[in-house]
Amino acid sequence: MTVRLTRVAEQAGTIEIVRSAGLGRLAPLTATFVVLAVVGAILGLVSAAGVGFHAGQVDGVDWTGSLAFGSVVALTFLLMALITVILAQLVPTAWSARVAGALALAGGFALRPAADTQHHPWLQWITPWVCGPLWSRSPPTAPCRWSSHPWS
Repeated sequence: MTVRLTRVAEQAGTIEIVRSAGLGRLAPLTATFVVLAVVGAILGLVSAAGVGFHAGQVDGVDWTGSLAFGSVVALTFLLMALITVILAQLVPTAWSARVAGALALAGGFALRPAADTQHHPWLQWITPWVCGPLWSRSPPTAPCRWSSHPWS
C-alpha cells in the first residue's frame, strides 16, 4: 500500500498531474501519510476491539491490555510504512521498493528473536517489535499495568 501511494504514483505520472494543478511539492507525500495514519488507526482499533471483546472470557485479557495491543499494532504498522516510504525513495522502481520493504519487515522479524535470546538491550530497542520484553515484566497472562511502560 505504501509503495502504491508513493512509487507507483510517481512512475505512472500521477504525481506530476496532481502537481500541475498547483499543489505544493510535499502535498502528495502529506496525503500519503494521512492515508497511512488513518489505515493504521483503523487497524489498531479493530485489533483492540477484537482482543477486547474477549475480555473476561480469557484469563488476563482486559480492555486496558487490548488497547495497549491495538496501539502497538497501529504504531508498528506506521513504523513499517515510514521505513517503506524512505526505501521507496531510495530505489528506482516500484518492484524494488516492494522487495526492499519486505526485506525490512523480514529483517525486523529476524532481529526480534535474536534480541530476546541473546539478551542485547540495545538490539531490543532498534527492532520494530520493541514493546514485548520492555513492557512485560510479568507473565503474559497478567493484566496490563500502564505504569510499567517506558514512557511513564
